[in-house]
Amino acid sequence: GNNLIEMYSLTANRWIVVDIETPRNIPRLELLSFSAAIQINPKEIFVFGGYNDSEMERPERLSYVLQVSANRASVTVKNYNTNPLAFAEGFWNNNPIVHRGRVYALQNVTDEQDELTALADQRRVVVFNGERWL
Repeated sequence: GNNLIEMYSLTANRWIVVDIETPRNIPRLELLSFSAAIQINPKEIFVFGGYNDSEMERPERLSYVLQVSANRASVTVKNYNTNPLAFAEGFWNNNPIVHRGRVYALQNVTDEQDELTALADQRRVVVFNGERWL
C-alpha cells in the first residue's frame, strides 16, 4: 500500500501530500499510529514507536529516519530499525524534544497483565543519543 504523509510547505503556505519512498531492502513499511516524531536536522525526521493497527494495535519497537529531499518533493526511509526502542509502546499526547544532541520523549508503559494495553497513568522517559537508546 501507499504510505502517504502530509507535509506543510512554508514557501507554498499549504499542506502537500508526499508518498514515502521505501528502499528495496525494507520488506514493507507500515506507518504506525501514535508514533513519536521529531525533526533532528534540516532534512531528517526521526520516527519511533507506535501501534500496528493491522495487528490489533500491537505496540512496536520500530524506529527509522525520514529523509526529505532538498526540494521537499520526496521523502525516503533510511536507518530502518537500526535503533529499535528498548520497550515496544506508543506515545500519546507527546512532543519529543532535542536537548544537547539527545532526543527525549515520554513513552507509554504497557500493562504487565495485558501486552495490548497501555497504562493511562504511567509514562517512562526514553532518551536517544544519536547512536542508541539510553
